[in-house]
Amino acid sequence: MSLTRLSYFVAVAEELSFTKASARLHVSQPPLTQQIQRLEDELGEKLVIRSTRRISLTPAGEALLPEARRILQQYRGLPALVHEAARGRVDAFSMGCVPSAIIGFAPKLLEAYREVEPAVSIRIHELNVEEQVHMLRTSGLDIGVFRSHAPPEDLMTFGLAADDYCVAVSAKHPLADQRTVKWSELAAERFVMADRAKASLEFDSVVANCLANGFSPDLVAEAVTGYNLVALVASGLGVAVVPGRAAALKYDGAVYRPLTPRTPAVPLRMVIRRERLNDSARHLVDVGQTVSIPSLT
Repeated sequence: MSLTRLSYFVAVAEELSFTKASARLHVSQPPLTQQIQRLEDELGEKLVIRSTRRISLTPAGEALLPEARRILQQYRGLPALVHEAARGRVDAFSMGCVPSAIIGFAPKLLEAYREVEPAVSIRIHELNVEEQVHMLRTSGLDIGVFRSHAPPEDLMTFGLAADDYCVAVSAKHPLADQRTVKWSELAAERFVMADRAKASLEFDSVVANCLANGFSPDLVAEAVTGYNLVALVASGLGVAVVPGRAAALKYDGAVYRPLTPRTPAVPLRMVIRRERLNDSARHLVDVGQTVSIPSLT
């Protein structure tokens, strides 16, 4: 089983299209299809269901996808691991982050932690909650940073500074002229939201808070990343309710405003495998708990 075949499978599984996957990989479609078939032959299981309109993953394909991602991430991290060891790094952690944490938490964390533990290296991987929990339990990650109401009991969990929901609007939108925005004022707006397949908890939490304030959000688009989300807002397509930490992403044409009544976002937590909770990891937690929430102005 080659890494190339695994990378081809991941591209097909994420795009759910041989045409899109071949464009992403810069290969023609026939060799891509052939490599997927050879991978299926090696494993003795069908991974992809092909139809005239679209493709989907079989149960075997669904099971393989997170493992294939983990193997490829570990492989890509090998050069950095070797270089770090050669430069005398005394420890290294692999850390998963949900997209909103990569935007509004990880940069400040790494900057501050470097001053405390300059000989420790941290490799960041953008992963959703389910991927992080699975990889933490299978030793594919040392540390996870994600939002959760009920943290996994088999892992060490540490709370981080709480943030409230805010709303991102186009700088040309009338709401941009207000210092704060009421939840009820969003009832007539079109919504851009995070892709539920990537951030189901945050998606469901925003919907629940809209319902609690008397309306159902008019969803017009889902974005795969925080960058895409704010870009769609800046274009005027709709508004987006996001955790306060996401306001660290400054994008020309988009502004953030506090929501009233104040509503806590889903708690952000740092989760660590018990066997990796050494002094360096405890220092990382200490630093993480001091990382401030970005200003909305």
